[in-house]
Amino acid sequence: MVVRNGVPLVKAGDQVSAGQPLVSGRIPITDDAEQVVAEHLTAADADIFARTETELSRTVSRRCPAESATGRRRYGFYFDVFGNRFAYLLPADGENVWKTVREEHQLRLTEDFYLPVHFGSVVSREYETYERIRSEQELKAMAAQWMAEEVEKLEEKGIQILANNVTIKVNDSECRMTLHLVTEEPIAEPAAITEVEKTGETDERN
Repeated sequence: MVVRNGVPLVKAGDQVSAGQPLVSGRIPITDDAEQVVAEHLTAADADIFARTETELSRTVSRRCPAESATGRRRYGFYFDVFGNRFAYLLPADGENVWKTVREEHQLRLTEDFYLPVHFGSVVSREYETYERIRSEQELKAMAAQWMAEEVEKLEEKGIQILANNVTIKVNDSECRMTLHLVTEEPIAEPAAITEVEKTGETDERN
């Protein structure tokens, strides 16, 4: 806590809450008996950093969609001449997913002179979808990735990460991830001095 102007209302190490005045713009003026006889109003100015503990959580399902190749394939071919394409592929049946891969070539007269003619083969493989259960190793990897993303968001805002840790609790249907963060960040925000309105005279608040 570095106060350049104003009167500090808290000291380093104190626990503070949101909205609490931290530095006052009211500077008391005392007489010889140290009795307050007046107040000088000024714009409080301070750099205040707080160590904050934060807990974030998210829940993900243990069930997720998956695909498995059935071994069935369809074959075809295609030509593309001056942007006009002709393709032939055996028709699909059933409701499963088909994924297509093509191998393309371009016609050329010499090693460096290519023509606007493309041709190739097409292979389409059938996949069936099902529901599987994520393993604990997968869930730990997801939790680590989530933690890395959240830490990156905070660091982009200029918040210093002092400590971070993620834990998971798993049951048959879901996984609850909990992220514990200890950060250090600036918390002071200017606020108008209450009861007295005067341009440029402010308190510093959390």
